[in-house]
Amino acid sequence: MRFGILSLVLAVCGAAEVNLQPRAGPTCDPPFLIVGTSKCVLVNNISVGSWHDMKHYCALLGAQLVKLDSASDFAALVNYINGEGLTKAFYWIGASDETDEGEWLWTDLSPVAMGAPFWSPTGSSCSETEPKGGANSDCAALNPNKFYYFDDLPCSNTAGVICEKI
Repeated sequence: MRFGILSLVLAVCGAAEVNLQPRAGPTCDPPFLIVGTSKCVLVNNISVGSWHDMKHYCALLGAQLVKLDSASDFAALVNYINGEGLTKAFYWIGASDETDEGEWLWTDLSPVAMGAPFWSPTGSSCSETEPKGGANSDCAALNPNKFYYFDDLPCSNTAGVICEKI
């Protein structure tokens, strides 16, 4: 009897109070796509330019150079690049030490994590990590020759871009 009353209450009132439909996940407006759990990104290997050119390009789209401060977002983005065949291109990301040599900041001025799992191993036995470029390499890019780990490059180099919708 209790089950019958409960079923009747749910049948009469349930439509307003119980939603059994799956919830829709986050969405992005084109040309941005969700990569990982919630980042709306545009990976562009056709339009290339300097770090500053591509920062401006992202701004024109209402976006910024991507901030990769989570290992899971970083892994999801690298998996996306590989899965979509967008390989063989360097991609600018939103990290730089242009303002103060050795102090790596994202474009939102938050600090960039150093070392693994983000920066590329380097040296004869991979015992060191990037950034190692010194005063002439102030902008970060994902390097296809280093499995898309972060690498510091001269900001004037040309590369594709990964923009993140803000």
